[in-house]
Amino acid sequence: MKTNLLCIILILAVVTIMVTPASAGEVTITFDDGIVVADQDVDDAYADLGVTFEGAKVVDTKLVGTDLGFTPKDDFCTINFSPYVTSVSIDFKDDLAEGNMDGLLVNGEKISDSECTYVWIEKTLHIESSAQNPIKSVQLYGIEYLPCICTKITFDNLKYTQIPEFPTVALPAATVLGMIFVFQRRKN
Repeated sequence: MKTNLLCIILILAVVTIMVTPASAGEVTITFDDGIVVADQDVDDAYADLGVTFEGAKVVDTKLVGTDLGFTPKDDFCTINFSPYVTSVSIDFKDDLAEGNMDGLLVNGEKISDSECTYVWIEKTLHIESSAQNPIKSVQLYGIEYLPCICTKITFDNLKYTQIPEFPTVALPAATVLGMIFVFQRRKN
């Protein structure tokens, strides 16, 4: 009886550890990490970090050397966050984007009409939101003769519950059940 109780407590402890919330903290993407190269679509290259891009193309922002950023491919791009975030910072190559505030949408609304707060500090746009109304997506619109080039994006990755893969749960459970069987056999 004592062994069974100990095994049940051990199983509960293992399962609790596997499904506790995880936090990735702040995530920064600079596009200079070798995942994407110039003239490549970004798409889901950074999906493992919780962000996907629609309609974004990587560009070389320097004449000498390589300093990558992304720009809307067909005049606009969408940045989707999963899990949703409460803050996003986007660094722009120049301050021309600041004059195009109607070209920045948060969750499908103009940034000025959204429930988010935002502030420009030099060439960086900081967007903040509450946990009750998180940021699901940011859309950037550029104009052919006035492209919107972003060199870095930083966002907080909210805590989320990891769903363990089957082997992650099955192997410890099988081990514990095997131990129970061995101890039961020894007892008899």
